[in-house]
Amino acid sequence: MKALSREKNHSSELLMESFRRGEKEGFDYCYKKHSRSLCFFANGFMKDVSAAEDVVAETFIRIWNRREELSGIQNIEAYLYRSVKNACLREMESRQKAKVKSQRTGVEINAAVITEDSYEHNIIRTELMKEIYANIELLPRECKKVFAKLYIEGKTVREAAEELQLSASTIKTQRERAIAFLKSKLSPLGLLALLAIIG
Repeated sequence: MKALSREKNHSSELLMESFRRGEKEGFDYCYKKHSRSLCFFANGFMKDVSAAEDVVAETFIRIWNRREELSGIQNIEAYLYRSVKNACLREMESRQKAKVKSQRTGVEINAAVITEDSYEHNIIRTELMKEIYANIELLPRECKKVFAKLYIEGKTVREAAEELQLSASTIKTQRERAIAFLKSKLSPLGLLALLAIIG
């Protein structure tokens, strides 16, 4: 198992090096690995899931178009967070300018809310959610389906039961199993984030 883990880590490192060299294989890997957490991060600023997804997609396109600059980047994850934050800032400024132009008022630019504190807080929040999502992927198949319906899609027990064609009692049982599993795997901060999700 440890040998398999080392092999997987080595493969990941090679793909990240491929990303730094501006190669498509590495770029695709980096997008698949980071896009979901970056969308969550962007949504912390944009408060709009669709807009957050657009910002992340456009950020990766911009990075790809400037890929010759990637070779000097040491911390790719920090670079991605910073790039997405800046893209959110630009988008929020653009939206606010359009709003001010149409209303002809002296409204303050909302992008100013992206302070260093809010930026760091959002990174911490995103990293905790990434930990939770990584462990959700380890759940048994039925537990994962039930947890996703209830806490990611926001379905009620009845709705989840109907969509998954299971009884309400089975949904509740799988829910408890999923929560117990996640509680056993998460860090203390990850556990607090989980409790905030499940109420």
